[in-house]
Amino acid sequence: MLKKVKRRLYKEGRYSCQLPKCDTTKWSVDDWCNWIDRYGTWWDK
Repeated sequence: MLKKVKRRLYKEGRYSCQLPKCDTTKWSVDDWCNWIDRYGTWWDK
């Protein structure tokens, strides 16, 4: 899936994943996309 598509889905809240137990206050959208890639699921339909 393209990075721009993942960014759009993230901004629309179209994903599911467990929340990380670390401090995420300084995470970028790309950091969150990487987390979802590894531990979650994208809803692209």
